[in-house]
Amino acid sequence: MFTVLKQGRVLADNLTGQASVIDGDTLEMHGERIRLWGIDAPESSQLCRKDERLQYQCGAKAANELDAFIARRPVDCSPESLDQYGRTVAVCSIDGVDPAEWLVRNGLALDWPLSDVYLKQHGDWVIVQEHVSVPLDAKTMTPDLMSRP
Repeated sequence: MFTVLKQGRVLADNLTGQASVIDGDTLEMHGERIRLWGIDAPESSQLCRKDERLQYQCGAKAANELDAFIARRPVDCSPESLDQYGRTVAVCSIDGVDPAEWLVRNGLALDWPLSDVYLKQHGDWVIVQEHVSVPLDAKTMTPDLMSRP
């Protein structure tokens, strides 16, 4: 069964199977791109810098660590919506663990609560899901993203 969204776009049923990692927040399963719900990770070619250190490939690090975490295990994804590029945005699980939450907790992605956690419903913004906290750097009070090069 499919769910029809506004503007005639179709949302697929749950997806289960082996997934390939495209980048730190995008998987591909059965030929369909799946964006992990509620997070943003660096693009595969993106470079980051922590403090005064040299740049490092944080995008490749996020993708590689996600791939190692998945370890060819089956991935279960429940589609939530479609993004502006037509990708399925889904909440996924690997042996009961949400990979998006795992990425945030390991400093490999940022939680984006305002983009996905709130839903405009009948003219009001309502919380539809609790979000994962991002650790903050004590000195700058900014997200401690990619703290482990």
